[in-house]
This record gives sequence, structure tokens and C-alpha cells, in this order.
Amino acid sequence: MDLGLSEAQEMLQRGARDVLAHECSAAVVRAAEERATGIDGALWKTMAELGWLGMTIPERYGGLGATILDQALLAEELGRALVPGPYAETCVILPQLLLAAGSEQQRQLILPSVVAGRLLAVLALLEAEDEQRTRATQSATSAGDEEGIWRVKPFVAYAPAADVVITPIRPHPFGEIDRVLLFERAAPGLAIEPSPSLTGCALGEVRFEGARPSASHVLGAGQEVLPVLRRALAVGATIAAAYQVGMAAAVLEMTVEYAKNRIAFGQPIGAFQAIQYKLVGMLNDLDGARLATREAAWRFDEGMADAEFASSVAKYLASEGLRSSCFEAHEVHAGVGFMLDYDLQLYYRRAKWWEQFLGHPSEHRDRIAAALLDR
Repeated sequence: MDLGLSEAQEMLQRGARDVLAHECSAAVVRAAEERATGIDGALWKTMAELGWLGMTIPERYGGLGATILDQALLAEELGRALVPGPYAETCVILPQLLLAAGSEQQRQLILPSVVAGRLLAVLALLEAEDEQRTRATQSATSAGDEEGIWRVKPFVAYAPAADVVITPIRPHPFGEIDRVLLFERAAPGLAIEPSPSLTGCALGEVRFEGARPSASHVLGAGQEVLPVLRRALAVGATIAAAYQVGMAAAVLEMTVEYAKNRIAFGQPIGAFQAIQYKLVGMLNDLDGARLATREAAWRFDEGMADAEFASSVAKYLASEGLRSSCFEAHEVHAGVGFMLDYDLQLYYRRAKWWEQFLGHPSEHRDRIAAALLDR
């Protein structure tokens, strides 16, 4: 991998940073958090006009046809600014699924709407265990089952804003995923209820109460769907890791600035070796996660067989690095970092959500270990 960025990639990052500095201030982030949907519509529209929502979508569907690495570089800036919204779900996972397993009719219908910012997708992965047990005998085993689908999907990010819900379906609680379905918000048998959250993003519970999927809802079925889903989620995890890298960069920058200006015993606290150790540790975590994330994106672009492994490495390092950086930042800031009118807590709360999004670090660590032991 060439560790240097091209001139176009550097321009992409600089331009995105400049735009977001104006369009996504901390005040915008705080205002979006107060909305039921958790979304800033004007910001999402601006992102659509700039082509950011269709980065890797082919040009024939209105996108830019850029690389996954390009999208990762953009995601770093989105994370730095804490851009609210289901970007990974809508602009990464959904297009990856459609391009790999969708019909041409589905692509023509959905992808241009994603590019234009007219459609928001959310990902409903988790299932409530109690509901699985009580409804297991009624679960659909194939599209069009007269019993319909009975599922409860809790903790779905930005569910209140969803136009489309992406949901994998198992024939029974302990079976393998055999379908990936897309449901419109207005589909009969689908209900979304907001859930309280301290994460900074709007959460909701998605309920499938006898929903009957038609052929237009099915993205893939059978044994071939699982590899497609895994790859799409791995690409999404890479972009999520890039978002976390951007968050960690912002946390480091504000901590360095604070250490320069906070005076104790007649000098800036940054002059003390204990503080310097913390800042250097944060920088090391950031550099490692950034390198791993960009390499994972590059491996997907090159079609390498170990790209999913690289994605797990990136997501693990980004999640652990961001968690550690937020902890150290609070140590440096002391009490002021926890105040609601200070921006550090915005990053800390969101870091806890991104830590488990598309796989907790422990899950990715297990995948990494299993892959290394199989070599």
C-alpha cells in the first residue's frame, strides 16, 4: 500500500473539513441530538449536493464511483465533526448489498434516492431473545410465508428517521441468516418506536409484527447471502473505523489545546511529563488506527482475500484507541471535561456507541485470533 495520499484525496479531506467547520458546528450537533430523528436535514442535503452520499455508488446510478479508501478519508472528516445520521448504513452497507445481491430494478429505484439524500436506511441486526423464543414457531422460513415475520430489533441507530430498514432474517433463533430484507417504513406489520438514549444518536426499536416480505423486499436468499452480508458489514465497519479515527483526532486536538492553555503551578500543564505521556499515547493510538483503517479500505479496493480480516483489525484498533483517547482526555481535562456545555462529552458519549457498532472490540479480537490460528 502507498501510504501517501493523492492530490485529489488531500483536496477531498481539506474541502470536507472546511465545509463541515461551517456546516456542522458543535451547536448543530447539539441541536440534532434534541430532535426525535437525530438528523439535521439541511446538513444531509448539503452532503448530497457535494456528492458525499454517493461516493462509491457507480456513476450510472448518479454516484461518484470513487474508491472505498476515498470514502474512508471522507468518513474521517465526518467523525471529526460528529456528523449525525446513518451514513455507514445508508451510504456504505445498503449500496454494497444492492450492488452485490440486488436486482437491477432495486438498484435503479433505491441508489439514485440515496445519492440525492431522499432516502435514509438503518440497520436492524440485534434481536430480542425473549421475542425469538416466543415467536420462534411463527417465524417465516421463506419469503411470502403466511405467518409473516415476527421479530423485535432493539437499539437501532436513527430508527426514528428511517425510510428503509435493512434486516437479516434467520429461519429460527439459532439458525444461519438465510435472507436480507429491505422494508419501507410504511410496510404493513412494521412499527418503529423511539428509545431513550444517552449515546448522542437517536435510537429506536423496530418491530416486525406479522410483516410479509414480497419479492421486492428480498436482497438475497439462500446460502449465497451470508458472504455478501459479511462483506457489506465489513466494509461498513471499515468506514465506521474511519469515523472513529476522525473522532479520536478531534479529541487529541482539543486535549493538546487545553494542555497548552491550562495553567497550573505557574506553567501550562502540557509542560508536565505525566501529561505528555498521555498525549503521546493518544497520538500512537490514533496513528495505528488510521493506518489500519486506510489499509483495510485499500485492501477492499484491491479485491484482496484478507480484506475482511483487515477490517476487523481496523475496527478493533479504532474502537480501543478512541475509548482510550477519550479516557485520557478526561484525565487531562479533569472535571471540566464532563460538563455538558463542554464539547469533550459529546465525543465520549458517541464513542461508547461506536465502540459496539458493527461489532464490539471483543468480537473483532476473536475474529482476528481465529484467522491467525487458521493460517
